Formats: sequence, C-alpha cells, structure tokens
Amino acid sequence: MSVTLDEAVEAFWEAQARGEALTPEAFAERYPEWKQELLELLPLLPKLSQAARTKPSKVVWADLPLPSMLGTEFRLLRRIGQGGMGTVFEAEQCALKRRVAVKILAASLALEEEQREQFAREGTTLARLHHPNIVQIYSAGIVEGNCFYAMELVEGQELTSALPLGPCKAEKTRAERRSCQHAKERRSPEAVATLGLQAARALAYAHRCGVLHCDIKPANLLLNSAGEVLVSDFGLARLRGAMALTSGGTLRYMAPEWVEGGEPSPRTDLYALGLTLYELTVGH
Repeated sequence: MSVTLDEAVEAFWEAQARGEALTPEAFAERYPEWKQELLELLPLLPKLSQAARTKPSKVVWADLPLPSMLGTEFRLLRRIGQGGMGTVFEAEQCALKRRVAVKILAASLALEEEQREQFAREGTTLARLHHPNIVQIYSAGIVEGNCFYAMELVEGQELTSALPLGPCKAEKTRAERRSCQHAKERRSPEAVATLGLQAARALAYAHRCGVLHCDIKPANLLLNSAGEVLVSDFGLARLRGAMALTSGGTLRYMAPEWVEGGEPSPRTDLYALGLTLYELTVGH
C-alpha cells in the first residue's frame, strides 16, 4: 500500500520515539518511491526536535468530561472541535442569550502566571479586531485557571471540505506527477485565489493592528453561508514583539526561520498562507 511523503516522515518520527537507531539512509530504503525526498528531509529533522516535542498527543474525546458552565457567563452546550491548542464548544452567552463558540486553551499554553497575564492582555487586543474576513472575538479571560476566548459561531465549513474538486490535469514534471498521483483531483486555482485574497486582506489588517496569527492552515480558514472566507482560531496569536507562548504553530506550515528559533513576523503568516493555498489547489 502506497503512502504519502507526510506519512513516511511521520513513520520516521514514530520509529525514533520507539528508540530505533535508524540513519536517514537506512530509513529511506523502506520507501523507495520517496527515497530522494526523504534523504533531503530527514537530516533536517534534528532542527525540528524542539517543535516536535510540542506536538499534541492524540486525545479520545469521549474520555474528556464536558463541563456545563464556564464561570457564570457561558453555558457549554456541545463540543465541536478539539486539537493540540485546546477544545472548542458551542455555548450560550447567558446574559445576551446568543450562541457563540468558546475555545478553552490547553493548560500547557499557560503554565506560568506571566503567560496567563499576557494571554489576558492579548485577548483584549484581539477583541478589538473588526474585519469582515476575521471571526469576531467577543471576549477573553481566565476563569478558574482556564484561559478562554469567546468568538462568533460560524455556520459554515472548512475550505478543505467546502471547495469543489475537479479532474487533475496532465502533469509533466516528476514532482507534479507525484503530487497528482496522491491528489487525483484539483480545486480551481481561480476559486482558491479569490478566497485567498480575502484571507490575505484579513491578515494584512491584523498585521497593521500589530497582531500575528501564527497558525494559518486550511482548518483555520472557514467559508460562511455567504461564501466568504473567515480567518479563525487566533489561539496562538501574539502581538508583535511580545513574549512568545510555550507552543509554536502547526509544524508543517511553520516558516523555516521560525522553526530554526527565530521570531515570527508578518512574513511567517504569509508563508503559511502560501502553503495553505497550494494545498487547497492541488489537494496534497
């Protein structure tokens, strides 16, 4: 059974976690179809070791209790998403009697008091962002040790499931043939570009306000019922020049300079947006 390059790299991570003493050359022999790519990628993985240690563990949703209330303001109704950053609930904001989305951040992102205070400050700034292509954040705070923010509840889909697919065109280069082999179908570049422009304008606005998103990826671009893109999930967002939180972005979308220990910048978001639009276009 053929595997993707991502799956082969993940298998290398898992082999290392099991304590297998493998050289990149020896491991690449297991996947002859990806041998050249693996020989280029695997020697770079030591630089990713710190980022890899922040990779979220797999969580069984059913094992996590569903709290009924967050403080006195939000009644949590159902869990609608979960990942390494935290858990998203559909909730009712009791005083206003409106449905919202509430994200409770993972405890590992706010281990120290200084980081919790920074989160509260940045939450105030994020709540001031008003742009038609950014999910509106209503409030943010810390309740009983839980860092959270409440935001607009979007009735829509992630772009990966919302954009229609079309037949894959004939490709000429080896890389294009290999990409097509795994994707089989492509999304219209024109449709992706139209929606990508909306996301780019939203990021440009956030950057002018001094806010970096730091976790742009397909799952964080939503398509609402009007067919408009909404940039969501500012859980990793930070102010330019502020102290970094304990976690980086999603590894596969992180810019090289950030992976190597540099500070994120507006270009970091643009790099991730470029990867996102490429992935949306080719399906891989």
